[in-house]
Amino acid sequence: MGKWIKKNRNAIPFIILLIIHIGMLVILLKRIQNRRHTIVLLLTNIGFAYIFETIVLNLFHAYRYIPKIFKNKFQDNIIGAIFSQAIYVPVVATFITIFKLNWKWKLFFTTYFAIVERIFIHLKIFKTGWWKTYYTFGLILVYFYISDMWSFFLKRQIKIVKFISDYMAIYSLSLSGLFIYATLNQLKIGFGVVHTWKEHFTFIPIYSLLIVALHLWVNKVKKVYLYGICQICFYLIDVILVKLRLIKNQKIPYLLFPYHLFIFYVTNKYILVTKKELIKNSN
Repeated sequence: MGKWIKKNRNAIPFIILLIIHIGMLVILLKRIQNRRHTIVLLLTNIGFAYIFETIVLNLFHAYRYIPKIFKNKFQDNIIGAIFSQAIYVPVVATFITIFKLNWKWKLFFTTYFAIVERIFIHLKIFKTGWWKTYYTFGLILVYFYISDMWSFFLKRQIKIVKFISDYMAIYSLSLSGLFIYATLNQLKIGFGVVHTWKEHFTFIPIYSLLIVALHLWVNKVKKVYLYGICQICFYLIDVILVKLRLIKNQKIPYLLFPYHLFIFYVTNKYILVTKKELIKNSN
């Protein structure tokens, strides 16, 4: 046990936080009545967090996670980001919103994340560049209030809010799927013969945004033949990207086909459920 702890000491704090926040998520889903609204809000919050992380982490290299789960530093950095932006922060934001916790709780959890960041820096499992802890404090506090506001407008079925929530919810699932492919070394996107993980994690959010946009468009048009054409187009796009050497793995067109089907299923089921709820709410 001692050897395992010594070998995986960087990962242990991340795992402890993972257990804590998954516990919060379980409590959240068990004790609330409108479970679907909660899930939609959580996925939307994850989508917003992903976009923030893409800009701050991938493009501007503000900080770096070092859980040492993967040997490759870029993969390791991204898994740390997934823990933070797909679980830790969005779960707490959704927890606060759904249970209608007041500003004191928001301030408490904001301070909690700031302290966690300082501890991670001290343990050398999180390194900052130009990023400052007071940025974390201020932005997370704003994020909590955005979650409250978004839930308020989402319940009132405001069209633009609903559309963005649809997009962000499916985008968060889509990007998470691509991250899983990447961490399993089954996908790498870049330019030319040499593909770097830096290039990959910069471009897969863009790839995912386009995929989700096409799925939402097809779902809105509601032409049955377009569903089949859409899947064929995605397959051909992946083949072309491989031929142009923008995707490294030659097996990607086959490996990503289940991913495209999954996004299609989620998109279709998600929109249909939303429309049923709209009809129910209007009666």
